[in-house]
Amino acid sequence: MKRFDESARKKSIYEKSFFMNLIYRVTTWFYALVVNGFFGSLFTAYSAEEQLFERSSTYQKLKRIGLFQKLRNSLKRTVSKAFEDSKIITLVTRWLSYLMKRKLKEYGALFSVMGAVGLLVYTLEGGSFYVFFRESSYIISCVGFMAVGLAFVASKKTLTAVLYESHIMSELLFEGFGIQKDFFVYEEQDSKVSIVPIIAGAVLGGLSYFVNPTYYVIAIFVMLAATLIIIFPELGILAMLAVIPTATFFAHPSLMLLSLGCFTAVSFFIKLLRGKRMARFRLIDIAIMAFIVIRLTSGVFGAGGTAAFVQSLMAFGLALVYFLAVNLIRNKEWIKRSVSVFVLFAVVSLIIGVFQMFVGGFESGWLDSSAFSDITVRISSTFNNPNNFAAYILLLIPFLISLLLESKSPKGMVFYGLAILMALVCMVQTWSRGAWLGLCVSIVVFFLVYSRKSLPYLAAGGAVSVLGISMFAPTIENRFLSIGNLSESSISYRISAWKGIFDMLGTAGWVSGIGFGEASFSALYPAFAYSGAWAVKHAHSLYLQIITESGIPVLLLFIVVMILFVQNCFEYLYRVKNPECRNIVVAGVSSVIGFLVMGLTDYVWYNSRVYLAFWLVLAMVNANIRVGFAEHNRNIYNEKSNFYSADLEIDPESIY
Repeated sequence: MKRFDESARKKSIYEKSFFMNLIYRVTTWFYALVVNGFFGSLFTAYSAEEQLFERSSTYQKLKRIGLFQKLRNSLKRTVSKAFEDSKIITLVTRWLSYLMKRKLKEYGALFSVMGAVGLLVYTLEGGSFYVFFRESSYIISCVGFMAVGLAFVASKKTLTAVLYESHIMSELLFEGFGIQKDFFVYEEQDSKVSIVPIIAGAVLGGLSYFVNPTYYVIAIFVMLAATLIIIFPELGILAMLAVIPTATFFAHPSLMLLSLGCFTAVSFFIKLLRGKRMARFRLIDIAIMAFIVIRLTSGVFGAGGTAAFVQSLMAFGLALVYFLAVNLIRNKEWIKRSVSVFVLFAVVSLIIGVFQMFVGGFESGWLDSSAFSDITVRISSTFNNPNNFAAYILLLIPFLISLLLESKSPKGMVFYGLAILMALVCMVQTWSRGAWLGLCVSIVVFFLVYSRKSLPYLAAGGAVSVLGISMFAPTIENRFLSIGNLSESSISYRISAWKGIFDMLGTAGWVSGIGFGEASFSALYPAFAYSGAWAVKHAHSLYLQIITESGIPVLLLFIVVMILFVQNCFEYLYRVKNPECRNIVVAGVSSVIGFLVMGLTDYVWYNSRVYLAFWLVLAMVNANIRVGFAEHNRNIYNEKSNFYSADLEIDPESIY
C-alpha cells in the first residue's frame, strides 16, 4: 500500500502557528498510521475481495452457463420484434406526437370549456358557491381549469415550442429531468383551432356530474408521469425520492411506493431487454440480494402466516429498488439530480416539522412525562412517529453538510445553511436519544473522513456544543444523559421487551428466527411478554429484529453487506481524489454509520419509507463510486477495468 502523502498540503497563515502545526503533525501521523496499518488494509480491500470472488469456481461456472445472457438474447429478440410490430405502441407514439404539435390555444379551449361546463353542472344539480368548503375540491378544480385555459387561449405557439422557449420548463425538463432536447420534435403548426377540443371539453365537463374534476388533474399528472418513466426509467428513482417524505398525504404510502417501484422496474427491464440500458451485479449487490431473498423466505415459513408473507413481500419489493437505482443512476448528472431531489423534498418535511413546533398539539406521546415534564411535543413531520422522522433526518444531514461545503454561490450557502439549521432543530425536537447519538457519530465520521485537518475543529466544536447545551439547554442535556438511566420508562420498557424476546428466541430458535414482520412477532411474543411490555410490536433494535425474524446467520450476512459497503467507500476515497465525487461518498458512509448506531436501540426499518430511503442512499453512493471509478480509470490510468468500465454509459442516441 502506498505511503500516506502529505506533500500536497498547503499551509495557511493560521496553520503555520506552532500549536496548529503540532496538531497537524500529530493528526497526519495518526492518519498515516491508520491508512497504512491493519484498518487501512482491511477497509480498502473491496476490489481484491471482488476479484477473488470473480476468480472463484462458483462464479466461473455460472459465467460459463450464461443462462441469463441466453435468456436475455432470446427475450431481446422477442421484445424488440413486439415493439416494432406493436400497433398499440405505434398508435400511442402518433398520438403523443399529435398532442405535442397542437397549439397551446387548443388546450386553452379544452380547459376553459371543461371548467365552465363543470361549474354549470355543479350549479344545476343544486350546488352553490355558499357550500364552497363542503365541495371545495370540485370548485377549485373547475376554476383552476378555467384560469389555465384562459391563459393558454392567448398563445399562438405549439406545446413543443413553449417547452423549448420557456426558461422554467426547459430547465425542468432538460436539466432537471435529463430529457434530451431532440426528444421533442420542434415544429410550428399554422393550423387553426379545431372544434375537437371544445367538444372534448364539453364532454369532460358534463362527466363531472359523475366524476369529481379533481380526478382529471390526478389523471393528467399520472399519465404524464407514467409516460416519462416508461421513456426514462431514471425518473422513477427521482419520483420515489420525492414521494418518500410526502407520501403521508396519500391513503396508502407503502403501496404507492411499491407500485411506483414496480412500474419503474418494468420500464427498466424493457429497456434492458431492448439494449437501451445496462445492468451489472457486483459483489456487494450479490450480498444484498442474498440478504433480502432470505428475509423474504422468513415471511414464507414464519409464524405470521399470510400476513407475514405479504409484509415480507412488501419489504422485498422496496429493497429491490436498490438494484434499479444503482444501475439507472449511471453518470454524474443523474447522481446530482438524485441527491438534489432527495434534499429538496426532505426540506419540505423539515419545514413541516418546524411548523409543528410552533403550532403544537402534535405527537406528545412516546415520552416519560414524569421524567421530562418540560417536554410537551415530539414532532414527527410526515413520518407519523418521532423516531422515524429522526432516522430520516439522520440520513439527510451529512448530505446537507456536503452540499454546503461544495456550494460556491451565496444563495446555495444560505439555502443549505438554513436547511442544516432546520434539520438540527427538528432532530432536537424529535427528542430521540438514539438518533442524537447516531448524529454525533455521523458528524465525527464525516469530518474525520472529509479532512485530517478537521480534528482540532471537531474537538473545539464539540467542547463549545457541550458547554452551550449545559448552560442554555438543560432539558437537552438531561434527555441525553438519561440514556444510561435504567429506571426511565422508555429504557425499562426496552429492557423488558428484550428479555421477552430473548426468552422467545430461546424457545423458537436463534438460528432460524420466528418469521418476518409484525405479524410473526405478534403471533408468538405475547406468550413471553414481561409486565409493562405487552404492546411491543417489534424488537426496538435493528439487529435484534433481524435475528428475531431470520436468525443470527442473516444478521451476520447483513454485517457483511455493511462491511462491504464501508470497504467500497473507503477504497474509493483512498484512490480517487476528485472532491466533487468524494463528498457524496463521505456523506453516504457517515449517514449510514450514524443510521446503524441509532439501530442499536431502535428498529429504524419499521417505517417502510425510511427503509426505502436507506436502500436508496446505499444505491446513490455505490452508483457514485462506479461512475467515479470508471472516470478515474479512463482519465487517470487509461484502464478498462472489469469492475468499472464504460458500459455504465449509454449512447445518448439509443436511450429511448
